[in-house]
Amino acid sequence: MIKHKAFDLLRSLSPDEFRRFGDFVGSPYFNKSKNIITVYEYLYPYYPDFTDSNISKFVLYEKLFKSANYKDSSIRNVLARLINLALEFLVHENLGYDKLSRQNMLLEELNRRKLNDLFLKNLRETESDIKDFKEVDFDYLLNRYILERNKYNFSIQNDKIISKNKVYPQIRKLSDAGVYLSIYYITELIADNINIMVYYEKFNIEGKMPATITRILESIDYNTIYSEIKDNFEFDYLLEIYLALLKSFREMENDEAYFRYKELVNKHINHLSSDEVSFHYSIMLGCCILKGKLIKSPSGFNTELMNLYDEILKHEYYKNKKVEHLPEDLYRDILFLSIRENNLEFVKELIDKYTLKIHSSQRENMYHFSFAFYYFALEKFEKSLEYINKIKLDYFIYKYDVKNLMLKVYFELGYLEEAISMIHSYRELLRKDVFLTESRKVRNRNFIKYLRKLIILKIDNKVNEIENIRVDLQGIAEVRYKRWLISKINDIVEQSREPA
Repeated sequence: MIKHKAFDLLRSLSPDEFRRFGDFVGSPYFNKSKNIITVYEYLYPYYPDFTDSNISKFVLYEKLFKSANYKDSSIRNVLARLINLALEFLVHENLGYDKLSRQNMLLEELNRRKLNDLFLKNLRETESDIKDFKEVDFDYLLNRYILERNKYNFSIQNDKIISKNKVYPQIRKLSDAGVYLSIYYITELIADNINIMVYYEKFNIEGKMPATITRILESIDYNTIYSEIKDNFEFDYLLEIYLALLKSFREMENDEAYFRYKELVNKHINHLSSDEVSFHYSIMLGCCILKGKLIKSPSGFNTELMNLYDEILKHEYYKNKKVEHLPEDLYRDILFLSIRENNLEFVKELIDKYTLKIHSSQRENMYHFSFAFYYFALEKFEKSLEYINKIKLDYFIYKYDVKNLMLKVYFELGYLEEAISMIHSYRELLRKDVFLTESRKVRNRNFIKYLRKLIILKIDNKVNEIENIRVDLQGIAEVRYKRWLISKINDIVEQSREPA
């Protein structure tokens, strides 16, 4: 099996995309290398996992160069070219998503070449298309600005201004372009502002936002701008939604602000693009999660989170121009909250109905992953371990979740020596992992540290010292599965008090 980042890129392609990439590779306009065609044909049967033991650099080298005198640099060069071609393919795929963006590029090129008749013909077609266009988002607003600018640039080059009546249309084009750009600018700024706030809370960053962006945000009178646009522009509702979004985050304890924001999104949902709907529902999720961390009485927001997850799944609000499948991280969040809320019926429905929506490259792993946690929640530990052992960890992003669960299963089943051995290798994995954030490392380290202490004291039957672990744990916030650890301590202490 070959390990190379090219396979990560190819795994990200859907089956249709992978087939189209084959057409792309086979086109002499895009690719003149027969070696790349050979590589694609060689890899085609192994899509999407590319984990088969038959995939070999040596076999591939022999196919490409008709020689057994293997040179690793030659294979690296071919795979690097494959990556570059795949990246070029993604650019072309992306262009296919947005017709208005393509039309703007075409209009700019036709104007540059002075092909006026073709420019006007394509402009009429574009304006006819956008009359019935109802799904608005960032890209649409920016493209409408570019379209108005294209019209102005063409007009200023080709229309002779011989009277005031000729001036007014030019002013109108510039004014419309300015309004589109203003709404785009403000909505983007608000979105960036929210993302900064989320980062500050997510990573426990202290202090103020960077001075430049703070001054820019504070200098904008959003409400005055909205009052000028309201009822005078076709997309005034988009600005209203974003102002409600900003208020819901700035007034985190004001539940009415959050529900007003949600109400506006749902009121105009048929006029928003899939990208825009996906963005707003992800923001609602973030708002609920932050409320749970920051406000004094967050209990109702777990219910609201479950409601949002239910809507997102049923209506496929996770989909947008760039995301066709149910994201694994969203699926995982839904799974874990459902288990925490003891809603195991929903967990079963999630597994049976929605695992199929995950990208094929991770579908089987997520299926086994979900059942492992489901059976653990049911206290069927042998069954949980059975599903854990089916997970292929080599390319699985949630390997720490799996390892933590396996340790808990070992403890529940009394496999204490196995757990101790696994903790040793787990420590090394954490130490060498350069991609895991330090805060997550700390939480996992503390979990295995206290679990190891608990196991050793349990083996030595030192119940009195076990109570000391509980005292320590209660003073530490950064511990994975803290409640579970305390509950196991309580069980051991309780059992020790029972008469023999």
